[in-house]
Amino acid sequence: MNFVTKEPINKGWSSDKKYCVTDENGTRYLLRVSDIAQHDTKQSEFNMMKQVASFGVPMCQPIEFGTCEDGVYSIQSWIDGEDAEQVMSGYSDTEQYVYGLEAGRILRKIHSIPAPATQEDWEIRFNRKMDYKIKKYAECPIKYENGQAFIDYINENRHLLKNRPQVYQHGDYHIGNMMIGRDGKLYIIDFLFLLANALTLSLKSCVLILTEMTLEIRGKNLTALFGALRKLLSLLPVW
Repeated sequence: MNFVTKEPINKGWSSDKKYCVTDENGTRYLLRVSDIAQHDTKQSEFNMMKQVASFGVPMCQPIEFGTCEDGVYSIQSWIDGEDAEQVMSGYSDTEQYVYGLEAGRILRKIHSIPAPATQEDWEIRFNRKMDYKIKKYAECPIKYENGQAFIDYINENRHLLKNRPQVYQHGDYHIGNMMIGRDGKLYIIDFLFLLANALTLSLKSCVLILTEMTLEIRGKNLTALFGALRKLLSLLPVW
């Protein structure tokens, strides 16, 4: 592909160099360039993008992958729109709610892709992570009031990690990695593609929602918060 313009994109936390490029026909694309040392990782991400796109997820469509003098590159379709984080507050509560529901539907599609059969068992992986976190907490001089209750809860429920299904996840799914297209549709960008347990992902979503709610009702009656927790937990899928 031959490009006649190349404009840098200085957004996001990725180490990739990103550009908006335009071909001879005036069609715009997203060009991402990474260090050659990341070739295998980026190749895997590109292949995963093709798989996710085949499920109908609204996203940058993967077009071409290869190497160049600057490293490894990928070319993706360009999404003409605005950052959801910047414009969402301008929509009504109902419109925001609809976009939120759509974000959930899209996430369900992403989580329908199973992990490779060779992936390490989830119980082993997550127990190792929890052991590390608990160890670091124990070594930290700053302690949370009644923090042992959290540790006890984790230890008492480790058995729930047995034989859990694993799926691919976006890796950084939040409003900062979403766009509202000129067509009014929600689009997802900047995939990292990590592996996780589906139930854990749902619990993380609950935690994020409850954290935002806590900020809203700080200093008020917490009955609403715990009521919301019960509601959210009742909505979790059961495997």
